[in-house]
Amino acid sequence: MFSLDPFQIAVTAVAILFVLTVHEFSHALVADALGDKTARRMGRLTLNPLSHLDLLGTVLMFVAGFGWAKPVPVDLRNLKNPKTEMIYIAAAGPLSNILTAVIAGAAFQFLASGGAEGVLFSNVWVFIGNFLLLIIVYSVALAVFNLIPIPPLDGSRILYGLLPHTAANFYARFEKFGMLLLFGIFIFAREGAMRVLWTPVKQLVILFTGESGIL
Repeated sequence: MFSLDPFQIAVTAVAILFVLTVHEFSHALVADALGDKTARRMGRLTLNPLSHLDLLGTVLMFVAGFGWAKPVPVDLRNLKNPKTEMIYIAAAGPLSNILTAVIAGAAFQFLASGGAEGVLFSNVWVFIGNFLLLIIVYSVALAVFNLIPIPPLDGSRILYGLLPHTAANFYARFEKFGMLLLFGIFIFAREGAMRVLWTPVKQLVILFTGESGIL
């Protein structure tokens, strides 16, 4: 998906920022609905990409196809049932990305059904189709990556909420090592990890686009 063409880089940047913004805004929206106004007070309940931008995570989205945005702050003291409601807040990000991919996929398939004269020979339709494909790929990639149960990714929050209290508290002790583990995997086992992650991403992209040879 990565290209050195300046125009393609710009289009890819827009797609990545959109996907990351939807993800973090969804976390903030659900937290706000459940009674925690921390994100609202800190200006994170917004669709402004600059409020959610994390430089390293965004660069990795370009380079590796997987990355993250600035985590939305959540104060568990403001939640009625913190352990359970944190599952909803954490799951909101990946689910919003999957929903985005489904919608973009429907639009992509609608364009593709228009025939060659509507898609293949029109620069406008080609551009729109390529942009929708970027949205689909990065949405799915962000969702899959964030479901890994390694802190501070969303999957770890979901797993914490699902575990019994004793196991959850034991699991929480390893949170401070999460980023080190992620960087270790990226540095020493990047190719293997990418293969594992790319398999579900590819299958979901094929499902949403209806095109088996799309990637």
